Amino acid sequence: MARTYPFQEPATMKLLVFTLFCFMACALVVGLSTRLPEQCECSPCLPEIRCDGENVTDFNFIQSLSWVFIFAAVNTSIPELQQGTIALPNMPYLRHLELSSNGIHILTEQVSTTNYTRLSVMILSDNRLSVVPSPMMRLAPNLAYIDLSGNMITVIHSDVFTFNNDLNVILLADNGLQTIEEKAFAGVTELRTLNLSYNSIMGTNLGNWEEFHASIETVSLSGNGLRQMPTLNPNYKFSCKYLSLEHNHFEALDKFALAAFEN
Repeated sequence: MARTYPFQEPATMKLLVFTLFCFMACALVVGLSTRLPEQCECSPCLPEIRCDGENVTDFNFIQSLSWVFIFAAVNTSIPELQQGTIALPNMPYLRHLELSSNGIHILTEQVSTTNYTRLSVMILSDNRLSVVPSPMMRLAPNLAYIDLSGNMITVIHSDVFTFNNDLNVILLADNGLQTIEEKAFAGVTELRTLNLSYNSIMGTNLGNWEEFHASIETVSLSGNGLRQMPTLNPNYKFSCKYLSLEHNHFEALDKFALAAFEN
């Protein structure tokens, strides 16, 4: 009886063939579509490009990346990206964009020549943004998740999310945030998670939360300078399931103020 080695088992052979196919397909697609910088990688079996590290100093893309669904440029040293003057490759089918830890000061519509109509996730955490980058967000009208944690945003201006009505998650933790204008969340009616923790919010006006009163599930206000509960419209009952208030300066919690969160 012939001896069977582990790599000859049917399941193992299928896995090896599948893995080899993925690498070949990835190499073929990249070879046909573009020339990647040395510091950028194509993920096997996923329509993904990831550029990671301080050695990434430019994007030497030549053609449209129409096959890319996920694009990440993390912890790079690209001056044009930091100043918001670089144009990302044309990625019309992009669904997930991550540009975290790049020292970015500003992002405008000039960053892209494409309307990201399929983009649902945008991660811009740990940069140096001083305002919510609404001009760029307008390019992604179906955006569902925005992470702006760890920036330098001190004010959320009115109507900054007006073009992103499908937002489910807004993360703004650790920004030094002080002011949220009255109509900051205008049009955001599907929000489920709002993280405003570890900022410098001391006032009680946190914008027009009634916009998402029926959808909100998780709110974090931990680590701010709050001494009393936010002022909320008493005519609305919030569907919030989790409310985080630790590490504030409450002398006492007003039961009337908490009534909006009874659900």
